Amino acid sequence: IQSIVTMTPSTGRAITTPVAADIIAAFDGEFRVGSCFEVTIVNLQASTHAITFTAGATGVTVTGLATVAAATSATFVGRVATATTIIYYRK
Repeated sequence: IQSIVTMTPSTGRAITTPVAADIIAAFDGEFRVGSCFEVTIVNLQASTHAITFTAGATGVTVTGLATVAAATSATFVGRVATATTIIYYRK
């Protein structure tokens, strides 16, 4: 499962994940502990204004550099760590 998010921010912006329970529920039983998926964030701004990938309030952790600079992209691998937690790792 993969997702691509594009944005052209006019100021610094954050993309916040849903809480882990909502992410896991959205996949209707397909996800089990150890399942992985990818999210790629593409910053279309030419020269300024970063995007920050931010963890939702409950059960989500983002590890590694979470800032996506202008004119770049970043891919994060989400891993279901437990039945109620997801950890995103920058690829």
